[in-house]
Amino acid sequence: MASRERGATLVELLVAIALAALLAGGAFFGVGMLRSARLREATTLVGSAVRVAYSHAATKSRVTRLVLDFDAGTITMEESEGRHLLRKGDRAGGASGATELEREAIAAAESVVEGPRAPRAEFHPVTSLGSKLLELSRDGEDKKRGPKALPSGVRFKHIEVAHEDEPITSERVYLYFWPGGQTERAAIVLAEGSDPDENLLTVHVHALTGEPRVEKGAVAMPRPRSDEEASEAEDDD
Repeated sequence: MASRERGATLVELLVAIALAALLAGGAFFGVGMLRSARLREATTLVGSAVRVAYSHAATKSRVTRLVLDFDAGTITMEESEGRHLLRKGDRAGGASGATELEREAIAAAESVVEGPRAPRAEFHPVTSLGSKLLELSRDGEDKKRGPKALPSGVRFKHIEVAHEDEPITSERVYLYFWPGGQTERAAIVLAEGSDPDENLLTVHVHALTGEPRVEKGAVAMPRPRSDEEASEAEDDD
């Protein structure tokens, strides 16, 4: 009798362990799918913002830029009514500084330059980013105007743009669009989860068409090795 009771208890214990493992596995895959969905939602948001900015620059005939903010995890669209000369190696891309750090960096750089300097363009937020981007906003306030937030748990890992020599990992990055129908090459890497190396997607931006392309993992932006190669790459891109 005692032996049968012990046997039944052992079977029950094995069943309980199996059920626990099954539930744990289901929870694991459920979390993984949720993360994947949020990351895909983030790439859709970034891609839509790129398309809207590209279209806005062309239809409004104004230099336009996307502001990608690391700390806030947001995307904002801005425009300038004047001309704008993009400056390589300049954090603001040749525009006026929008933050105190940018203004300090600009002042330090210009203090060592002699002679007249071209005025820097002023950019102002665009109050509407277009229907595609507005539909992807997370809450009612976002649907009206202002920055668009990345999905919860998703962040910018690093961003490459053509006017910066190295990937950017902090503060804010600007991606510029011109009325003639052209933008910069860019690679926007999005991360999500406690182990970001396993949850990464990259949004590449085509320089001539502004078309975004999503790739799995952190994929670097192709960089030309010389000015001549850069010109050829722009013609072929």
